[in-house]
Amino acid sequence: MIIHYDDNGPRCGKGKEVTSKKSAVTCASCRKMMKKRVNYMAQADRLFAQRIKERDGACVRCGSVEFLQCAHILSRSYKAIRTDERNAVALCRSCHVYFTHRPLEWEQWVRESYGTLWDELREKALTYEKVDWKAEVARLS
Repeated sequence: MIIHYDDNGPRCGKGKEVTSKKSAVTCASCRKMMKKRVNYMAQADRLFAQRIKERDGACVRCGSVEFLQCAHILSRSYKAIRTDERNAVALCRSCHVYFTHRPLEWEQWVRESYGTLWDELREKALTYEKVDWKAEVARLS
């Protein structure tokens, strides 16, 4: 199989001039290469995690500064609160694993440490807002 895509851009499958017009690209290989998509949600996740670790600077449970991770208070599957800075804390790897396997203790610790935050986040999470991930990347940058 011959791929007609090179560093200059997609070609028309027969080695003709380089083009940026999708309609001019006739071979399937070149069209496939033109479809690369930017994953803005993944970019937002990386920027968000970095921001949380810098904000807290140490594990909020034990104070360790080694192996910091961004831990979401409520699951990041709720897109409306995925990048809400109130919905995350920095935890060391050990504390993060501990709480990941003990969700009831996690809820209790959050309620004791942050008061009504759990309920506020839960209410916002259930709104199911659509998120503009490109805008989130810009906000977090």
